[in-house]
Amino acid sequence: MNDDIFLDFEIRTTHFLGEADVAREIVKHISKLPKEFWPTKCEDSNFKKKPFSFNCPDEFISMVPGSFKFEGHSRVYKINQKFELTVFWAKGSQDWFNSNPAKKFNSICLSYTNAKEIISSPKVFDTLKCIWLELCIKFNAAYAYCYLDKHATANPRGEGYCLQRLHWKTFFGREYIKAFNINQSMTLMGADIKFFGDDAALISLNSSALDLIKPNENEWRVIEQLGNEYFWGYVDDDWRNPKAIYKVPNFNWKNIIT
Repeated sequence: MNDDIFLDFEIRTTHFLGEADVAREIVKHISKLPKEFWPTKCEDSNFKKKPFSFNCPDEFISMVPGSFKFEGHSRVYKINQKFELTVFWAKGSQDWFNSNPAKKFNSICLSYTNAKEIISSPKVFDTLKCIWLELCIKFNAAYAYCYLDKHATANPRGEGYCLQRLHWKTFFGREYIKAFNINQSMTLMGADIKFFGDDAALISLNSSALDLIKPNENEWRVIEQLGNEYFWGYVDDDWRNPKAIYKVPNFNWKNIIT
């Protein structure tokens, strides 16, 4: 296995993220990063790059949404890909989302190189994980992932139809807590649960992050306890034309579908 492995944190939310206040909140949270990860550049939806610093974050804030009021993305990053954060936003009609199902959830994605070094340093990893969890809670994440990845060819794995996977660490918000009937007395064979009040929980698989770059038996063992019909891959299916019937909770899309 080569060392070109990334540590990724992803957040999916029904909160519309194309607002300057969202960018300000993101800056506030990532300012807690260890200095080695501090971003130095930002980029808008037109891939126009500007300098970035925590002392003067206005260039990034002005990019969200910038001139892209309904669909766009912007990112902050440190050169040489040591760290980057990208925020994606979209809102539109039901007809538009029927043709673009993977874009319904707005998202925040944080990515770090030197993944194996990070996860072998509990102090550093815990800091990055805490920032991710704070963002999950702040933006009412429907679900969120923490995992290692090789950033090979993108595989949507049912994005827009169901959950892609149960990753190394998966955060679930109110709707999935209810759908899975997750409660304070629940135990899962093969995973640990940490609760954040009654409406959110973090499920951590009892497998190493490296072992979970690809799905393994323990992941499927836990998925079967939650309900495999909520996850992609329990049948051999085509993302562009899925044949199986997948389950998703009832989400409130009032901020996304206009």
